[in-house]
Amino acid sequence: MEKIAHSVLFAAFMLLGINAYSDELKLVTLEFPPYEYSENGEIKGSAVEVVKEAFKRMGQPIKINAYPWARAIKMVEGGEADAIFTRLAG
Repeated sequence: MEKIAHSVLFAAFMLLGINAYSDELKLVTLEFPPYEYSENGEIKGSAVEVVKEAFKRMGQPIKINAYPWARAIKMVEGGEADAIFTRLAG
C-alpha cells in the first residue's frame, strides 16, 4: 500500500505544472474499486484519498469526477478536465 501511496503522490505532484494554485483543478478518474469508486454521489477510495490529501497539503482546490476511462482521457485531451489519475501499479 505504501508503494501505491507514493506512486499516486508522485503523479499528483507532477500535475502541478498544469494550472496555477488558485483555480480549482478538475480531475477525472475511473471506477476501479477499492481505489476509485462513487458512493452516494461522492468519489471515494484509497487512491482518491491520497490525491485529495496531496492537493490539500499544497493548498490546491480540486474537484474529482469518475467517468469511463475512454471518456476521461478525451476530457483531458479536449481541455474539459485538467488531469486524470488512477491507481498506479506498485
